[in-house]
Amino acid sequence: MSLSEGKYNRTYHYSFSPGTTSDDRINHEWEQDILRITNNLQNLDNLIHTEKMDGENCLDENVQLLTEFLGYKTIRWICENKYGGRVLTYDTHTETEEFEKIINWQILENNDDWYELELDDGKTILLTGIHLVWLQDLKCYRKVVDLKPGDNFLLKK
Repeated sequence: MSLSEGKYNRTYHYSFSPGTTSDDRINHEWEQDILRITNNLQNLDNLIHTEKMDGENCLDENVQLLTEFLGYKTIRWICENKYGGRVLTYDTHTETEEFEKIINWQILENNDDWYELELDDGKTILLTGIHLVWLQDLKCYRKVVDLKPGDNFLLKK
């Protein structure tokens, strides 16, 4: 098991999505993409649109991420110092590690929705229930709250 340290594949907004900011990526060809997808589907019931939920995935403040030039730093340190450098991430499409620039920081109030996951080596990590983890075997993300016993999630490649 290992941790995708801070990197989730970038999800594009629709051009009409409310609440977009200057750093959001917009898919201006969304209509063509939907046509391409629907032409490849036998049943349109398989096409699902969901609300894009930025900034709601939380790791415990003591989780350490590898920065490009400063070594390991805790999420608390990164947020409090508004560190704008790059941290080691994992790209699930190319299956490679890379350094990615941090574009935002947010410290949330405790929502009492923490899950402690035990790793193969006996160590534990705290994540909120809505935090997404990559299931390498299934090639998909799943919310921590939806994990099943025996699910192998990627924590670090």
